[in-house]
Amino acid sequence: MASLTVSNIEQKIIFMCEMQGQLSDGYWENATPSDHWKVWCNLKWNDVNIDPNNIGTIGIEPWARRRYNFSSKMLMEVVGYRIRIKVILARMFPEVVLPILEKDHWLIPDCDGDVNDYLNPMHDYYIKKLKTMIEAGLTPDMIKQAIANIEGYSITDLRRDCKGLKLAIKTIIQR
Repeated sequence: MASLTVSNIEQKIIFMCEMQGQLSDGYWENATPSDHWKVWCNLKWNDVNIDPNNIGTIGIEPWARRRYNFSSKMLMEVVGYRIRIKVILARMFPEVVLPILEKDHWLIPDCDGDVNDYLNPMHDYYIKKLKTMIEAGLTPDMIKQAIANIEGYSITDLRRDCKGLKLAIKTIIQR
């Protein structure tokens, strides 16, 4: 069974909520050399472990590319805010947010416009999303608190964790 071990919960959130998808159908989808569109791995939440003393991968396809720059400035400009919001929410409200991240991280608003649409829903799509979010225990006030605390997990913190994630991806743990 494949697994990834990272140093902290922030790296787990970064990988599971963003980078795993970016590897196959996002930022690197059309990168050269080819084949970046191939699914690198299909890890589930419980396949990503936290152990700062034993980072690396087990059972990931040997062809999988392992030299991705997760802290790329261009990538961070696109995904940085939404990752930071998820990390801050998870730090502030772990009992509520971690189960949401495991089940459906897209339930959490991912940009300023999305947040405004969630908090002041005018379309059926956002009304339903807000209802589902509240049913999961995440309230608009919690999101407002996370936004107010955005510098509690700065872009510098995010880049540091992305570099740590890169090291974990590059490290192959022998069974």
